[in-house]
Amino acid sequence: MLYAVFSDLHGNLPAWKAVLADMEEHGAETYICLGDIVGYGPKPQEVLDGVRSVTENIVLGNHDAAVCGRMDASIFNDKAREIVEWTRSVLSEEAIAFFSEVPLTMDDSAGTLFVHAEIEDPGRFGYITDPTEAQANLAATTARLTFIGHTHTPAVFATNHQSEVSTQPAQDFQMQSGCRYIVNVGSAGEPRDMDVRASYCLFDDQSGQIKFRRVEFDVEAYRSDVQAAGIEIEPFFLQAYDHLNAGESTPTTTVSPRARQAMTQRLNRPVKSEGRERTITLGTAILPSNSRPIQLPAQKAVGARSATPNSSTVALVWIASTLTALALVAAGLWTFTTRRNNSAISDITMAHTDVVLATQQIQERPIDGAPPKPPAGLVFHSHFDYSDKSKSLPPETGGPSGVPQQIPYRSAQGKFGKAMLSTSMEMGAKWDGAGDFGHTDSFTASVWIQRENSGFGSILGRTIWNATRGYQLRILNFKGKARVSFQLIGKKKGNHLIEVMSETSIPMSEWVHVAVTYDGSGAATGIQLYINGDASSQMVAGKKALSDGFSVKAPFRVGGVGKRTRFAGRIDEVTLYDRVLNTDEIRRLAGKGL
Repeated sequence: MLYAVFSDLHGNLPAWKAVLADMEEHGAETYICLGDIVGYGPKPQEVLDGVRSVTENIVLGNHDAAVCGRMDASIFNDKAREIVEWTRSVLSEEAIAFFSEVPLTMDDSAGTLFVHAEIEDPGRFGYITDPTEAQANLAATTARLTFIGHTHTPAVFATNHQSEVSTQPAQDFQMQSGCRYIVNVGSAGEPRDMDVRASYCLFDDQSGQIKFRRVEFDVEAYRSDVQAAGIEIEPFFLQAYDHLNAGESTPTTTVSPRARQAMTQRLNRPVKSEGRERTITLGTAILPSNSRPIQLPAQKAVGARSATPNSSTVALVWIASTLTALALVAAGLWTFTTRRNNSAISDITMAHTDVVLATQQIQERPIDGAPPKPPAGLVFHSHFDYSDKSKSLPPETGGPSGVPQQIPYRSAQGKFGKAMLSTSMEMGAKWDGAGDFGHTDSFTASVWIQRENSGFGSILGRTIWNATRGYQLRILNFKGKARVSFQLIGKKKGNHLIEVMSETSIPMSEWVHVAVTYDGSGAATGIQLYINGDASSQMVAGKKALSDGFSVKAPFRVGGVGKRTRFAGRIDEVTLYDRVLNTDEIRRLAGKGL
């Protein structure tokens, strides 16, 4: 079976047409899209329609997730965030609904995994850019071969027979017995190396041969699309194109005559099954043991270029699916079974998490399960038991209580009543007015957590989008142990980070109370971590003192602070105080000394 694997089209219609023509010309039988169909580019709807017309084998990219609301777009830089909003405005409602159902991973029964960014935690959308990161990600899967995108640069990471990982040239190669591989297919719509051609891969699963394809496309047509759309963006490949063609009257990078002919005279190849049946499983971020698989609708055969469904058809499908979903929710089930009519990929399953949104009616906290009364100095309290937003203070007031602004979080059984189910996919909950502490402010943060899966990442804090300024409380993987870490990140480069880490490790699947106090001194000695009410022995990383402030104009977040590491597990009873609580007060919050 010949797979065509592509990623990061980013609304570039000329590139998509050229890549599709090249894939067809080389006899690709099964198409796999690794996400980021939209974002940045001027033709998101047209590119999405084009991809869906040839395959339903699509995994979710971070820009796709931001457009449909599964990821908070505020983590992006200003320009990318503006394009996300613009993209959302030009996509159809049906397209946005489609992205809300796209899975994070796909894997086939022959040991090949498909994911947009990383393997360890697909919904975190981290980067694999060196052998160390590749080693950690290979440890998270048994797949012999993994295809990724996200970095927009082709790459190959391979193990030898001693399981040592190295970087290999991004060129055609033959898989070797006993070795494992991560292959980055590059970007089909926005390449970020000095080769301005679109990039994708062909994979022959019978021979184990992988080929890197670079395809010329009409860059000037893309530029015209950007201008017509009225969006202000100049991607790297466009800058590189202008640089390479400086002083030339005729651009050298256009669609080749052969590819142009293939684009205008479509090849209608049927899918060849070779008599083989394979299983592809679609995954999501964190799946509890009681989640149920579903099978998605049939994939169109290659060449079956159906148009986007008309409005009446979409309406009927929506009504039918909504009624079905309501019936199943009432029964407590999320299991659907249909059949994907594709001879190349026969069985496809996807798991959904049973969740309740905070904006829905939720059972109130039991009287005998109430947490201890907060001590004096409380400036913020989120218990995640909200049954109606109107019953709490507006989030912009910052406390003493408030509900998440804009982002509906996933709800689960908590330490007391309900908790927020924090996954590495969603950005959690945010409050614009809370936790606005500065360099000289003393404060205390207190929270109950329960780690699930890896459970590493940011629990709460107030930082800019890439966590390079501000403060955050997180779970850190240090020497194979889950440690509590608190960071103060200042503005001055080279002398900007204080990090205090607990020597006590945090267990899996147990409720643990974590607190941190900071006395406003700007020094590591002014920070104290507490685990289950007891002061933790701690280590100091980075600098011992800050030379400047860490205050930022950013929301206070729970369950997702930085771009790359977000806590996976349950979070309950988040409180902030505008003073340093003493040991007895923290012990009472942890349920001791009552």
